[in-house]
Formats: sequence, C-alpha cells, structure tokens
Amino acid sequence: MTRRKLHGPSAFTLIELLVVIAIIAILIALLVPAVQKVREAAARTQCINNLKQMGLAFHNHLDVFGYFPSGGLGPGAPRTMINAVPANYKTQAWGWCYQILPFIEQDNLWRTPSDATIISTAVPMFYCPSRGRTEVIQEIAVSDYAGNGGTYGNWSDQHKPTNSLDGAITPTGDQAVNFGNITDGASNTLLIAEKWLYFQWYDDRTSGPGSCIDNEGWCNGWDNDSICFSSTGRPTPIAAGGVALPRRDTQTGPPCGLVFGSAHAGTFQATFCDGSVHSLLYSIDPQTWVNLCSREDGRELDNSKF
Repeated sequence: MTRRKLHGPSAFTLIELLVVIAIIAILIALLVPAVQKVREAAARTQCINNLKQMGLAFHNHLDVFGYFPSGGLGPGAPRTMINAVPANYKTQAWGWCYQILPFIEQDNLWRTPSDATIISTAVPMFYCPSRGRTEVIQEIAVSDYAGNGGTYGNWSDQHKPTNSLDGAITPTGDQAVNFGNITDGASNTLLIAEKWLYFQWYDDRTSGPGSCIDNEGWCNGWDNDSICFSSTGRPTPIAAGGVALPRRDTQTGPPCGLVFGSAHAGTFQATFCDGSVHSLLYSIDPQTWVNLCSREDGRELDNSKF
C-alpha cells in the first residue's frame, strides 16, 4: 500500500515577503499625494463657494441700500446701534463681515444683543478649509477673508492721505461705493479675497510677530483683520517696490498683515465687484495688481497677467 505524503500550506520566503511589503509601500506612496490633491481640490472648491456667496451678499446689500457695505470705523470700535437695532452701512462702526450677515442667512446673529456673543461666534462662510486653523481664539472669532481697501491704506486711520480710498470698500462715513463709483468697471475691480497669514501665526494671537492680525476678529471695522491693500506704502510707485503682492502662507510678511494671500499653492481666490470669482497668481504682474485694487485709476486691465 502506497502512503501519500501530506504537505501543509507553503509559506512565504523572506524575499517574497520583502517584495510584497515594498509593493505596498510604493502603492501607499502613490496614494497619499492623490488623496491630498483630492482634499485640496475639495477645499479650494469650498473656498470658491464661500467667496461666491459673499459676493452675492454684497450685491443683495447693494439692491437693498443702493451701496456696498462699508468698511467700518477702525479697531476696537463698539457696534453701532440705533433704537436697539444695528445701524446700516452709513454709520455702522463694525465692518463689512458684520454688515452682510442678514444676506448670508445670519440675521439672528446680526440682531443678537450681546456684542461679546457675536464677536466669539464663528461663521462657517468666513473660513477656508485649506488653512484649517482654530476659528475662535480667546473668545474672538477670526476670518480668512478681507475686503479691498484700495491701492494703499492704514488701519489706524480712515482718512486721506493715509488711505487712497479708491478700493471697493471705504471707511464708514466716507463716499459709499456702488457701480457708479467703480469707473474702471465691476469686472476689473477686486472686491474681496483671501488674506495672507504666516502659517506659524495661525493659532498664536497673543504675542510675538503677527499678534496684531486677527486680534479683534471678523466683526472689526477698517482694520487689518478685515481690510487689505495692494501696497505697503503711499503712494504706490511701482519702481520703488512698494507693491504688496499677494503671498502664500508659507512666506513671511508684515507683522500686521494688510496683505492678500492664502494657504493654497499656486493661486489664491478673489471675488470681483461683478460677483465673479477668479483664481489669481501670486506672481501677478505688480502694475496689474495695483490696477485691480483701484476702482477708478482709468488704466486698462490686462487679464492675461492675472
């Protein structure tokens, strides 16, 4: 009688196991960047949608009042109330972010009696997912977007000559802006955009460089928390290098900001006065950038240099 030898399941050799592990490692290495790209694409899409909705809110405000929201009255100013009702753009000390609340389905927050409650409330539309920072720091809700204050300006003053007053947003009490004031054309003028913040300052608002950015939050009027400009000085001579080009969060910059930019690679997002949203290059032509931030310079805008 012949006996049949039984064999157990064959095992992997060490070399085979190493090959399998190497293949898995390669697949993971290929997968991770793909996942990151998908996440960033989704975050960028959400950021674009935020800007579209804010642009629509500006236009709805224009339809109701005849003008865009104003930029408010400077850092630390209390909210302006008239007969227990929030004042409108004509006299409101708080800035454009607060003034558009009724037009982004935040009417209840707009009417909330407590200033402290409003200041500490995060509004989802005011945050870009790509940045992903803490939204409320020491009971102050911050924001990732800023209004276009013009070709140069200063958050500590609301008057000429410290400010150019040629942006889509002007301080409360100055010339309010509507399409009639945008002589360069609504499709050629920046309205709001993402603002720059050095990544190491994301969650530190209390000390060191950058502590004056977002130290008073999105409610604040005519302040570096809510307004940016195209220049670091006045006037804006291109040859003198005074133009503050937008920058990515990985780049350092002025400790008090006032500069546009974002956490996105390659481009940042901006809404123009006609409500359209554009992806603009950080390497945008300096003269084009200055022209884009002025509503009335009379210069022809070269869209190919965006």
